[in-house]
Amino acid sequence: MFMSRNILIPRIILSFALSFSFLAAWASGEKKIEVACVYYPHWHEYPKGNEWFHKGFNEWEFVKDAKPRVPGQKVPLRPLYGFLDGKDPADVAKEIDLASNAGIDVFLFDWYWYGGGMTMQESLEQGFLRAPNRMKMKFCLMWCYHDRVDSFRDDPRARRSAC
Repeated sequence: MFMSRNILIPRIILSFALSFSFLAAWASGEKKIEVACVYYPHWHEYPKGNEWFHKGFNEWEFVKDAKPRVPGQKVPLRPLYGFLDGKDPADVAKEIDLASNAGIDVFLFDWYWYGGGMTMQESLEQGFLRAPNRMKMKFCLMWCYHDRVDSFRDDPRARRSAC
């Protein structure tokens, strides 16, 4: 018990100090707060999607085929800008404009590694980095090296053998 308090107290002090420093800097206008959002890179056809599901698969299929789960739920819905393709630079440019105009500074791309190789990197490599307005938005990567669990199987706890 004594040992855990010694570890806990410095963490609390550090957390408080960091929070106080952040708030003080923000209040004084010294630093601009940057807003990041996670960019889920599955809104385009990709080789593993073709392998795992079928040719031409992307996450929009789940939106298009949505079934009501509660009484009165109105699905499927159509996205206001249509079914954008994450690897199309023109479509990603629309997302950059929408996000940057709403105060978002950074896209944090999920960066997947399954079965010994990259997958779903097309949104970053073909879409974002080639978008004509790409300089309006910073980006960073979140390494996603975890077993893929397909939550759309009969048993969502079953792991894919390809991972």
